[in-house]
Amino acid sequence: MRLKSLASLGVSLLLSAVALAGEFCDGGEVLETYNTIASLRMSEQEWQDEARKQGAYKWPSQQSWRDVVIGHLFYPQDTLELLDCYDTRRFIERRAYLWSYAMAAKHHHPLGQYHLAHTLEVVEARHDDSLQTTPHRGFYDGLYTPAFKDLKQCLDYPDARYVVALNYSGLIDNVRTHYERDPQAQLTLHRGGGDARNQFAALKYSPSPTAGQFLELARSYKYGPSFLAAASLTQAVPERIKIYEEAIGISYLPAYIRLGRLYRSQQDENRAIGMFSKSGDSGLPVGYWKLGETPTGSANMDLTKFMELTKAIREFL
Repeated sequence: MRLKSLASLGVSLLLSAVALAGEFCDGGEVLETYNTIASLRMSEQEWQDEARKQGAYKWPSQQSWRDVVIGHLFYPQDTLELLDCYDTRRFIERRAYLWSYAMAAKHHHPLGQYHLAHTLEVVEARHDDSLQTTPHRGFYDGLYTPAFKDLKQCLDYPDARYVVALNYSGLIDNVRTHYERDPQAQLTLHRGGGDARNQFAALKYSPSPTAGQFLELARSYKYGPSFLAAASLTQAVPERIKIYEEAIGISYLPAYIRLGRLYRSQQDENRAIGMFSKSGDSGLPVGYWKLGETPTGSANMDLTKFMELTKAIREFL
């Protein structure tokens, strides 16, 4: 694909190209798109115009509008949505996502820096039995330090607030958080956010939240994870089914998986298969995997491949 300028293709098509790249495990499409965009010769004013068109957030460490645009383009905007749900959280371990974080990090995007370091560290932690030491500690810290310096200055940005708050929880995916565990600090930060994700986290980490509270929040914000939390606290199967169906009604695809599991637990295999199939047909392949089909774009990698990928990313940065 050849581009003379960002404007010649249009931002929407560029974003589509980056999104498409996320479907490929090897990250080749992401690298190709990045090299094309990074080679563009545009004035600082043109980059600023593009940033304005995209609504890109300018982080404190981004000294040029080129960094703002490229960092924004390559940071996968669905990251926290994927992390919201157990069934999708490992998608971000795909090579395409890791390379996208690396490209955003190269252009001083703090969420790209954070998710690159944290995701690699999570994958590395699975190989603890094979690794006697943590060979990438300095690399991770070199990403975490600038990331949190920017994120803590930008708590007006909901995703920044969420990530900072979460890092007071002590442990995320068996990896120690950036800050010491401080539940009150975490809760205060989440409560200060006016968005659905932070409000959901504030409720989740509050003492004894109820199904009714999660359901109220879910309906107010049309927020899928809150529907699932409400269902998990609901004992009556018919009521749980209604909650999952309500989540499906707002196009929250993981609800198909949860409903399929519920039907399967009730020995209703036909309905379970129907839910898993609808999940896959709607764009969430986890449903196909539940039917016994081979996953595509698997995130799993052995230690050798992990070390090779990390080495390549470090050289890129």
